[in-house]
Amino acid sequence: MTADRARIIALTAGELADAVRMGTIAAVEVARAYLAQVEASADRLAAYVRPTPEVALAEAAAVDAARARGEPLGPLAGVPYGLKDSFVTAGIATAAGSRILAGWVPPWDGAQVRRMRAAGAVLLGKLALDEFGMGAHGDLCASGHVLQDMLGRGADKPAGGTRGEGREGVAERPAGHEGARGERREDVAGGAARDGGPSGHVVEGARREDVAGGAARDGWPSGHVFKNMSGESSEAASRGGSVRPRNPWSSGHVPGGSSSGAGAAVAGRAAAVAVGSDTGGSIRVPAARCGLVGVRPTWGRVSRAGLVAFASSLDTVGPLARTVDDAARVLACLAGHDPEDSTSLRAPVTDYAALAARGRTCGLQGVTIGVDPSDLSGLEPAVAEAFAAALTTLAGAGATIVEVALPDPSLALTAYAALSAVEAVSNLARYDGVRYGLSVPKDSYTATAAATRGAGFGLEVKRRLVLGTWLQTQPELLARARAARATTTAGLQAALGRCDALASPTCAEAGVRVRGDVLEDSHGAARALADLDVDRFTVAASLAGLPAVSLPCGLTAGAPALPIGLHLVGRRLEEGRLLAIAAAFEAATPWRARLLAGPEGA
Repeated sequence: MTADRARIIALTAGELADAVRMGTIAAVEVARAYLAQVEASADRLAAYVRPTPEVALAEAAAVDAARARGEPLGPLAGVPYGLKDSFVTAGIATAAGSRILAGWVPPWDGAQVRRMRAAGAVLLGKLALDEFGMGAHGDLCASGHVLQDMLGRGADKPAGGTRGEGREGVAERPAGHEGARGERREDVAGGAARDGGPSGHVVEGARREDVAGGAARDGWPSGHVFKNMSGESSEAASRGGSVRPRNPWSSGHVPGGSSSGAGAAVAGRAAAVAVGSDTGGSIRVPAARCGLVGVRPTWGRVSRAGLVAFASSLDTVGPLARTVDDAARVLACLAGHDPEDSTSLRAPVTDYAALAARGRTCGLQGVTIGVDPSDLSGLEPAVAEAFAAALTTLAGAGATIVEVALPDPSLALTAYAALSAVEAVSNLARYDGVRYGLSVPKDSYTATAAATRGAGFGLEVKRRLVLGTWLQTQPELLARARAARATTTAGLQAALGRCDALASPTCAEAGVRVRGDVLEDSHGAARALADLDVDRFTVAASLAGLPAVSLPCGLTAGAPALPIGLHLVGRRLEEGRLLAIAAAFEAATPWRARLLAGPEGA
């Protein structure tokens, strides 16, 4: 690694934006440093499924040009970020970690992409995830199979193929795409429809092949579809199988899911920040595993327009970052009402970064933190020790720690498993082999849909769809699940009536070792239950639609040193207060410099 690259990637997102704004560093220089890091770390991290170097350089050049013209720059000017591959991007393939969306190229940008671009951020590429966000560890991404199909590398393709071409081509429009362009956009991704063509990532006048690579065609360009910077197919593509992002702190441990690529990229210095999604803990768990700050905002605080849906009443969008200040800056750019998402909230967005700065300087005098001691059984000793030390740190910063009674976590887990599965059945029903991605043509619509789903969905997705389909025939069980959700929500709100935030570990264990394809064997059911329990401390906030943040609260002793996460839950729309508490804690931790230095080799 060159000295210049090391210097640039060591800066926080806030420091980068300030430097670009002042002109001490060019946005293109920052982009090139991060693109070099993306390529250098590709095999070690496996974080990106689709780097977009031309997009990054074009967006960075636009920032530099705006500064040269004397125009005001956005709050994230020149900050390179990674985007979870469950967000649609105009002209760049979006697969949501699933073979069933192989070759699908959206003709429009999601709200998240548009807002990050408006803030001056620079898109480095699309990040790996567990298929459709259904996973706790980051090892259930089907992208390896998608890679093989789209690159034409000897995969056993079902009849009809995947509407993708060889390495140098661009993906064709999915079947039915011509008609689908007039459909409502929420047919694929959350949010309400809007008219017009794609906004694209290309500077005006650029040819399609400038972004897509290869010759332009009538179809939408697929972007850099699973290729590294030199244009060669990745190691993952050539060997087939799953693409599994690796935890930069320990290659023998998972990075957490489902925003696994986001966690790996930011912790591995292959992105300054990342935008992920969180249904039951998919931002917060990777943040805890990778030593990052991950924010799940209040449901509706950030638009879901452009997010490939899993469970719509639970899905949220938020940042993963190295510091609380960086997370606050990104959240401020993402948050706010969006007319394309009828569920987005109209409440004004506060200056999250200013509130975080106030927390850092003023401490926690007058702040009350609630803890339920009965909820802490079964913690690994290292996690229990780190959480106890975190409470001491919070108290030392001025907070008052009080005991509260929280809802039974098993009740929340059961409700989450049931309701998310039922919602997934509705959301994933649109993948029928007619409109998007993979198609296995048969002699009837029903047979085509069944064959396509059989070939396109992974085992974990199928398991949840089977569960959700069965639950739809059990109205009494569904009523009990909804009642459990209401009980959980009421319990959290009652506890927050006595304190400003609730504290717990993010996960009961410091890390989970990488495992094989256990879903293929007889241990699949046990694995599913164990994976659900990973979200034991995170799903209650999801069910209640409340804001929550995970931030580092220590490292395990010995080698490898694994990060441990502190989980904070706040009142509805009080993300600012939550970030202020997190910033005060972050400033008071004695090991912050070690964590900011990152894992060895990053």
